[in-house]
Amino acid sequence: MKSAWLAVVGLALLGAGAASAQYENFANTRQQQMEPGARPSIRLLGMGGLGLTVADEDNKISLLDFGSNLAGMLEDRDASSLECWGGRVHQLDDYVDPSVSASGRLSASADENLAGAEVVYRKPGHRALGVIALYDAQENSVTLGNDGKLSGPNGSVFWNEAVGRFSGAIRLGTWGDNQHLVTTDVFGIGNSSSGSVATLAASWKWHTWTVGGQLEWDRSLIHGVSADPGGFHDDEFNWNRPVTRLQLNLIRPESNRLAAGINLTSLRIDGSEDGRYSWSDRFASNPSRLNYLIYAPTFQEKVRNWGLEGRCRYALDRVFKLGAYASYQGLKYEIDADPSGNFPGSLLPQNTDTKDWKLGAGLGGTFLRERLRLGVEGYYEGEKVSSILTRATSDVKMRDLAVRAGAELLLPSRVSLRAGFQGGTLDEDTEQPYNFYKNSGFTVGLGYAPLGGIVRLDAALRILQQRPGYSGGGSDRKTWAQEMEAGARFLF
Repeated sequence: MKSAWLAVVGLALLGAGAASAQYENFANTRQQQMEPGARPSIRLLGMGGLGLTVADEDNKISLLDFGSNLAGMLEDRDASSLECWGGRVHQLDDYVDPSVSASGRLSASADENLAGAEVVYRKPGHRALGVIALYDAQENSVTLGNDGKLSGPNGSVFWNEAVGRFSGAIRLGTWGDNQHLVTTDVFGIGNSSSGSVATLAASWKWHTWTVGGQLEWDRSLIHGVSADPGGFHDDEFNWNRPVTRLQLNLIRPESNRLAAGINLTSLRIDGSEDGRYSWSDRFASNPSRLNYLIYAPTFQEKVRNWGLEGRCRYALDRVFKLGAYASYQGLKYEIDADPSGNFPGSLLPQNTDTKDWKLGAGLGGTFLRERLRLGVEGYYEGEKVSSILTRATSDVKMRDLAVRAGAELLLPSRVSLRAGFQGGTLDEDTEQPYNFYKNSGFTVGLGYAPLGGIVRLDAALRILQQRPGYSGGGSDRKTWAQEMEAGARFLF
């Protein structure tokens, strides 16, 4: 369940430092949306978010869906296609902030609207050409904090060519956004971003397996402006953020009784920011309020991330299927500030080491001549975060247990009715009290797929709530989230 809550953009924006967190979070979000195979599985969302036991066209164990490798775009569909999707996520948080007052309740809201389209021409067995376009808009509001709006498009074009057992692909893309920030904090940073991405991907069929690799370069520039409400100064910041991603894939596709996949990923960021300072509250001492200007570096950013994940699905017979998942990720994140300390930038100095592991398993089945599908899955996730901040250190261990169950009934009219349940517990700090929460929620969905598979329409609604699992003390945080998604696919 933790992933459902963390996926809502703005969950980290619940304090006075919201501007910097938002500044960094949005940059990461924009880059992740550029990944191949990022289409949402609206059908499985309506079935409670199942991902292991029920086969779905947008969630296959394939080079594109599981491996996010562009060289699998050609074999993802057996015809040219047009796919469109859109959704909205709305979240409300109600909690106590002891730093404000012993009983002072605060609230925060986060909203995200996302729309996307993918047009692909396929010459089966030979070539795929296409365009992917996305538009994202986000809005966050925090009591006694900073309100922000972010919006912007991104798009890319790609070419995937197959020769015998070999498949290669190339992609070029660009993205941009603007932020409107209403801040009660002079250090709040309004920003705009722009970037470009280039991808090279390849795969090779080896017996019943597919071996793949992909290298991606993402070059982005984030331009920020910090101005006090009175308009006495406007400090400008330019954050260069080059990202390099490498991934290797080993996939045994769905056509076999055993389908399996392994992904090895690596990410490297070496970013830096410089500032142009006028007279500003950011100075340790201000020599003058008039005609004072200086350029200075603010921080160096270093990120190293690697991960290993595996997923498999095994058909016990014609009715039942077993699914399993395992992953491990390690992340090192360093921010080294200006040695003088006189010119703070958009991020504070820190050194963070994160280790995350996740295990999942489930059982699914088809009944009534494949008109009824049922599935149940369970997950365990653990995370350890060690941080060295400017004036403090912290070691936090988190633990997440979740269960998901779902059903789908296909009516003679080719309309599918879907429903699901999600529940679990989240311990945000296993060594501290008042951090234990219980999560629960339900999902419903509809689908329409006429015979022939040329057209498919899907819609889903998910409602989740999170409540404290303890008595007394703590923040007493209560969270409510609603997510709606709809999509259409046409083959021609």
